[in-house]
Amino acid sequence: MELLERIHRHASPERDRIASWVTGLGTRYGVVPGSILVAAWLLARRRAVQALFFTLAMAGTGLLDDAAKAFYGRERPALWASTESTHWFGFPSGHAMGSMALGTALTVLAWPTRARWPVALLSALFVVLVSFSRLYLGVHYPSDVLGAWLASLAWVLGLRQLLLARAHRSPRTPG
Repeated sequence: MELLERIHRHASPERDRIASWVTGLGTRYGVVPGSILVAAWLLARRRAVQALFFTLAMAGTGLLDDAAKAFYGRERPALWASTESTHWFGFPSGHAMGSMALGTALTVLAWPTRARWPVALLSALFVVLVSFSRLYLGVHYPSDVLGAWLASLAWVLGLRQLLLARAHRSPRTPG
């Protein structure tokens, strides 16, 4: 809680607006429409396996988030009146999970290309910004964000192993 209070000391109405906008990118204004566009683009390019991987990564992360919230039932911080409305439990952070899933899935898909590092760096920046916005707004504990990151990484990278491992092997790799 000390970290959240330290972050909150720098709050201002303008920063609140920016954090709310960034938070929106973590769901309805960024992750959701972006995911639909990426899946549609993959299907249009006849990349069915990659589209399946991406769709399962994103949808599965959403289901995992809901299941974890229902299972753990952890209340959100109530340290100050947040400008952000919340509707359910806090652990794990759905915004952090969704942004991490999107960034990781895009990085996995870009890895065999020259775009791997720009995609990885932009994804990391996106995840950090969305996740920090949740802490700044006081609607999550740091452990909510960390747990979300770890769950998302495990889910997306596990799917990568199941669905894409053969496609990502180099020609010199046996088996």
